Amino acid sequence: MENKKVKNKYSILRKNLTFSKALEALKDGEWIRCPEWRGYWFLEGGRIAVMTWKDEVIYTPWLEATILREDWQIVELNPEWVEYNRGLIFDFIHQNPQ
Repeated sequence: MENKKVKNKYSILRKNLTFSKALEALKDGEWIRCPEWRGYWFLEGGRIAVMTWKDEVIYTPWLEATILREDWQIVELNPEWVEYNRGLIFDFIHQNPQ
């Protein structure tokens, strides 16, 4: 068999998913990514593996330890606390842009 370079590494099966839908797909064995990423996430042996743009596989224990948890909480912040810390929150957001 001839060893030639494959031009397209992937084809998009579904797009414009919310994180929860992407996480469901990940748990179902799908490979997921964001449009700007050059890598992918997939599950291997119950762990989240990351395929890098250099085709290296790395494992990030903190990632599955956080994302795959099933004890997430939705909270409501105390408005007084938000008002008191507004400057700190505003400064943090503007010093750490996405």
